[in-house]
Formats: sequence, structure tokens, C-alpha cells
Amino acid sequence: MIESIRHIDIPEISHLDRMLDDDISRYVDCCAAAYATYPLTLWMVGGNTSYKKQVSLWKANLQTLRNQALIYSVSSDGIINGNCIWLPEGFSGVSSLSFLLHGGMRILPYASRLSSYEKYTAELKTRLTNNKCLYLYSIAVRPGKQGIGLATALLQPMMDYLDRVGKDCYLETHLQVNVGLYERFGFQLTATGKVPDSQLTHYAMLRHPQTDKRQSPTNPHF
Repeated sequence: MIESIRHIDIPEISHLDRMLDDDISRYVDCCAAAYATYPLTLWMVGGNTSYKKQVSLWKANLQTLRNQALIYSVSSDGIINGNCIWLPEGFSGVSSLSFLLHGGMRILPYASRLSSYEKYTAELKTRLTNNKCLYLYSIAVRPGKQGIGLATALLQPMMDYLDRVGKDCYLETHLQVNVGLYERFGFQLTATGKVPDSQLTHYAMLRHPQTDKRQSPTNPHF
């Protein structure tokens, strides 16, 4: 069984808000807003830009992952403006059955896309990392809150933690512009490919612990 990192003690993120069970709807809202025009999530719901479709997708994701994931956020006035979802070593993909049982039935016509994507990403991640790393499953910042440093506020504390404990981490993105942004945090592009049955480019990035003096990313507004 994969060990959960939901309640792991990380002093570096103690100033950030951990997700509680009754917070899920607020996290779902943030993710749905942040990923409303993201190529992969649009592909997963057949290009449907409906907010309800995005909510269904992210509600099923969070319900499926919450017990094993480390999920935290930055917020103001009760609204979550950005959040991160980290998954533990050994994670090999979202279970399609669990996803459907937790609300994914609402996007059932596209279940085969989820299944093929999870298979593709799990195999690639295993090949590149042997599943011996933490996995940044998602970082979401509301459109109206982007460009003011929230992504850095969410990511840099975890980078500091991973440097301290000597742990690799891994992520994926589907926008080329994001590659350069993540490189500022020490990630390196390790593989590119095509998401099955799509024209989407899949960028896989790996970060090793930084042993030299750590510096903040050169763009403080990311």
C-alpha cells in the first residue's frame, strides 16, 4: 500500500493552509477556475468549457486523491487563490474505478481518455523515476491572482523541504511556456511525448535536490 503523505510534518509549509475534509468544495472551485482553459483538462472533457464539467473533473480527482495526497493552499477572505497537490512515492496513477465512484460518472463519455492518459503517464513516470520521488500532481492559481507571486509562495517552501531531506520530485505540464517557469525552481526537462489520441505535447520534468546555496526564482511574480 502506498504510504500517505497527507499529514506529514513539513515545517517549511507550516504557514500555508492544509486541506481539511470540509474544504474540498473550495479547492475544487480554485482548480476548476485555474484549469478552465488548460489544454489537458479541456481534452479530458471533450473540449467542453462548461464550469460544471471542470468541477466534476476536479471533485472526482480530489475525492480520489485526498487520503494519500499532501494538499495545501494560499487564501484570502475565505477564498482559495492557489493550491498544490503532491502525491507520495510509489503513486502510479489515478484509479479509473475510484475516480468514477467519486463523481467521475458525470464525465463518463470521456472515461477512456482518463484511462489512457493515466496509463501513459504512469509508465513514463515509472521509467524516468522508478517511482522514487514526490509527484507534483497539480499547482493551481486563479486567473485573477496569477503573476503576483502565488506560485512561488506555494512551490518554494516545498523545494526548500525537498532540498533539506534530499528528495527528488517530478511533474508534468502540457504548455511549453511552463517548462521555463519550472526550470527556475530547479526542474529539468527529461522527456517529451504526445498524450495518446491527441495532439497535446507532454513535458515530463524532474528535480534533484539542490546542494548548493538556494536562490529564489529569478521571476518573483510567477
